[in-house]
This record gives sequence, structure tokens and C-alpha cells, in this order.
Amino acid sequence: INQGTMQLSQMGLLGQDAMMERLQAQQQELQKQLGELMSEFPEQGSGSLSKANEEMNEVIRDFIERKVNEETLNNQQKILSRMLDSQKSMAQRGVNDERKSKTATQVTSNAPSGLPNDLGQRQTVIMDAMNEALNAGFSREYQSMIRSYFNSLKNIDSFVVTDTSRIR
Repeated sequence: INQGTMQLSQMGLLGQDAMMERLQAQQQELQKQLGELMSEFPEQGSGSLSKANEEMNEVIRDFIERKVNEETLNNQQKILSRMLDSQKSMAQRGVNDERKSKTATQVTSNAPSGLPNDLGQRQTVIMDAMNEALNAGFSREYQSMIRSYFNSLKNIDSFVVTDTSRIR
């Protein structure tokens, strides 16, 4: 209907009358269908569909009086927008937007309680220092003592290495 109304200005006078009658009949049929829809869904009738119905009356009156102008085109655009909005609203009617919540439950985990204070760097520092000492060229007897010394350091929880440059 909207496209047909826009084409009216491009037609001759005889063609305009026939086209207006056809558009008027289509608009009246659409208004009838809208009335049936509004009676089927009365909660929708009070909102945008009711406004669309009023605007359809104005468009039909314009066709009857043969006074199709810019306001007629605007009314038809509003009708289309309201119909599309109502269609979207009806489609979403079955969708429930309520959020559901669940009460939290206590979860126990077998994972470690957290990261060590040194973020795991202590073992690396000890191993690097031990390798450096073992590669320093000491005898096998001293290397054995160095290994046992550094292995004992790995087992001490409170040991913190801050400066490895002095270990030789």
C-alpha cells in the first residue's frame, strides 16, 4: 500500500483514481484484519495497534476524499512501524525474560591451597646454584657433599635464596 501511494504522483489523473480505489480497498481490508487481531489479543489493542487503527482511518479518509499528500505517506509509514513493532512484541511474548538464580553450594577441592610465597622460584634457584657448583671443577667427593647440601636446602621450607651470585 505504501509503495502504491508513492507511485500515485507519477500516474495520470485517470490512473490515479483507479489506483486510489484499489489502495483504499486494500487499506480497508488491512484495517479489518487488524480489528480481528485486536479482538484476538485485547491487551495489544490498547497500545500501538490502536494507534495504527486510527491512522488507518485517516489514510482511508484521504483516499475517499482523493487528498493523498505528505501526511498520508507519513501516516502509512507510522502504520507500518507500529505493525512491525507489534509483530515483534507478539513474537517475544512466549519468551520469558525472568532470570533464575541458584543458591551457591560449598565445593571442596583437592587442589593445592595456593601458590607458594616464592611463586615456585626457590626450587629453580637452588637447582641452578647446585649445577653451577657442580660444574666448578670440584672432586667427586666434594660434588657429593655439594649435592647433599643443596638437596637439604630444597627440603627446608623457610629457606629463601636472595642473591645467587655469591654462591661459588
